[in-house]
Amino acid sequence: MSIDISEAYLKHLQIQLPSLQLGEFIASCQTPLRKSIRVNSLKISVTDFLKRMAQYQWKFFPIPWCQEGFWIERPEAQEESMQLGNYLEHLLGLFYIQEASSMLPPEALINTLQLPPELILDVAAAPGSKTTQLIAKTHNKSLVVANELSSSRLRYLHGNLCRLGCSQNLLTHKDGREFGCLAPNTFDAILLDAPCTGEGTIRKNHDALKNWDLNAVIEMMHLQKELIQSAFSALKPGGHLVYSTCTLSQEENHQVCQSLLDSKAENCEIVPLNHLFEGAEKAVTSQGYLHILPHIFDSEGFFVACFKKMASNNSLMPPTLTTGASWQPLPSKTQVALIEFLQQQFSWTLALERKKLFMRQQDKFEEIWLFPSQINSLPQNFPINRCGIKLGECRQKGKRFDFRLNYEFAIAFGQHFQTGCYALNTAQLEQVIQGKDVDLTETLNIKGDCLMCYQGFPVGLSRVVNMRLKNNLPRELI
Repeated sequence: MSIDISEAYLKHLQIQLPSLQLGEFIASCQTPLRKSIRVNSLKISVTDFLKRMAQYQWKFFPIPWCQEGFWIERPEAQEESMQLGNYLEHLLGLFYIQEASSMLPPEALINTLQLPPELILDVAAAPGSKTTQLIAKTHNKSLVVANELSSSRLRYLHGNLCRLGCSQNLLTHKDGREFGCLAPNTFDAILLDAPCTGEGTIRKNHDALKNWDLNAVIEMMHLQKELIQSAFSALKPGGHLVYSTCTLSQEENHQVCQSLLDSKAENCEIVPLNHLFEGAEKAVTSQGYLHILPHIFDSEGFFVACFKKMASNNSLMPPTLTTGASWQPLPSKTQVALIEFLQQQFSWTLALERKKLFMRQQDKFEEIWLFPSQINSLPQNFPINRCGIKLGECRQKGKRFDFRLNYEFAIAFGQHFQTGCYALNTAQLEQVIQGKDVDLTETLNIKGDCLMCYQGFPVGLSRVVNMRLKNNLPRELI
């Protein structure tokens, strides 16, 4: 494989890294990138996942900075005939396809904190690899605010959160430079995986360095400086900010970090990452940042820095968030009826620790939502695009409540249901994925919502109609 790398870029890199073995760097850029995945610990343990995947004869090589991360090698026949995203285990949300280096920022953010964070902000979240990793690392207990400027990427982000069973999230659709004003001194931890020129992606994007231009790097640096200043303003005193990119030039990395340190000299200190994982010293800089070149760990190029905020901004804390007139706490009678319904239908009790039930009135029914309790810690008028998960809908007929549950609720909690479930076989699962209904060979005594599952993992909801399971999977998943 031959990849074009701009001569101007190589000269630029040599000036910035005089000790770099250029031949070794170029050779690594010409080598195909190893495939890597992250096990979704919200649904399955690493041990159980490895046992399950033995049927495919994959080889697993641990990624040193992420306990759930592995480089993988598949048999040649599978490489030629099967994309990673088409395995049933991926569709069930048991693993996420994620480049190894991109697993570093969430590890740096969570593992350097002394206490579990209550509020986390992911400034540039789509497609969701780091957001879902943050939620898994905090065991669906911290509230992760996932922001994305692009509307289309926001929908894709939401789909990944649903598939992986993430319930403690709030989506926003804002320019990342606004959070310093929208939510000063608010978050315990912030991840800014900044937009960048992507120099480190050369092994995946073969044209990344073909037409490299220093002017584009400088232009991107100005945006990154604005983003890091805003993110730091949104950080609580004592909180940690991780800044990361998948690029290699110091303009977008070291110089952006230095601009923060210069402007917040008495308020900001570096959290060194030299002990983040075994072998980190191979990539650590004199400042304590991680500057990962492709040949060091046989991965993408990446940069990660961590900062601690020592004191508050000068601005006052804004008033706390109110949910607005359209959202109301779920009435106690409806809440009792809902909990009884879930117990009767699925032999499962809805625990409201760290969660609150809200309703929103529609024309003929009420939407029921499960909000993270930490939402009350957000500032007033905080821009919410979507919060928590939609549990379902309720129609009241006299004194009787008719509940219809939602897909994302079933995926997040269905693994704990004891009854009201139908175990699909592999052929039936493939029918469901194709959008087809499932014909039943025997009577299924389940009225109302029925959870379809496969080998113990939730797939979606259906209803039994005339010896058939009606497929209610959302259209975008089919």
